[in-house]
Amino acid sequence: TYSDLSAYFDYISKAYGVTFIAAAGNEGNIDGLVCNPALGYNVIAVGNVGYGNSNCITSSYMSNNGPCKPNVSCYGGDIYIENIGTRNGTSISTAITTGVVACLMEKFPALKGKPEMVNAILSSGSTEPYNMDTTDPNGYDTYAGAGVVNFEKSAIDYDMLARYMAYDYSTDIDNVIWEEQLDMFVDEYLVISANALAFANGDKDDTYFPKLRINLYKNSYSNLVAYSYSSTDNNAFLRYKITEDAVYIICILYMGCNGSITYPVNIAYSFDIVWTE
Repeated sequence: TYSDLSAYFDYISKAYGVTFIAAAGNEGNIDGLVCNPALGYNVIAVGNVGYGNSNCITSSYMSNNGPCKPNVSCYGGDIYIENIGTRNGTSISTAITTGVVACLMEKFPALKGKPEMVNAILSSGSTEPYNMDTTDPNGYDTYAGAGVVNFEKSAIDYDMLARYMAYDYSTDIDNVIWEEQLDMFVDEYLVISANALAFANGDKDDTYFPKLRINLYKNSYSNLVAYSYSSTDNNAFLRYKITEDAVYIICILYMGCNGSITYPVNIAYSFDIVWTE
């Protein structure tokens, strides 16, 4: 359950631009519950995948009260550490993911201080898990989140395809804050991720998050073919296989806040085009 510990990490992330990466936990085959502080809205929670990017049954994937988790997953099986031995689990997956993020920040220093952008490019650059299951309301795979971390794809996404904007909260609902038109072709995949940081002060009852929606249209705004809605958190994610050559329109919408508070926010949006072999 989302606690004051996660709320404190959310506060630090929002106030100081710190990117936090936390293990989802290893309770997948017990109660499945994600631990704190991985339940932070501004915290990137990492799940575990095994050989062939298949979901590990021990990786935690749900909460009694809080955001959809994990955000992403990473390989974490049979990792040998000198003088320690072989280790498995989400702690290993998290360490590797942290290294990936550190390398991304080294390659792109502008990522420092932008945890929402780190979240967005990790998600859009992710690889689809082998045994993708049912999805959460925000578009995540139940067990693997947006997918398996991929440094190279995330680096390309940030360098070429990422967007970042400041948006001043208002009372406007269903307000389109970003749109993009793309020529897409059959058997390509379009992967889209949007994230905005939640406001927090360390008290779990005083955490407020923006709700975002991704709409994907084909040829015109009258033809909605896919959407994702962050009804329970501040992440929206969409992976869509193109079935017809056409012009596709991506729209990111601000859908209001889960509380009455208003505050300025930066919204990160990233997408990727994957060609199938």
